[in-house]
Amino acid sequence: MSGQEPLEIEMAGVKFYSAQDELYFFAWLKGIGSVSDVFGQGRAIYAVVDRDEITFDDASNSSHFFFGIKFPCLSSNV
Repeated sequence: MSGQEPLEIEMAGVKFYSAQDELYFFAWLKGIGSVSDVFGQGRAIYAVVDRDEITFDDASNSSHFFFGIKFPCLSSNV
């Protein structure tokens, strides 16, 4: 364990078209092994990623999802 600070990813301006879309998206994010927390605040969703736990598959699947649907993933904070 290297003790790196978690990475907080902000997805701003999120719009869901149904309650099922929102539930599915939160469940999908929470199912990623390196994601330690997921929460919404206003029109933004935040995912907290444990840098020590992230795998190639986590990063690859997440990036394909976000770039494939043009999801607005705007910033990250350490």
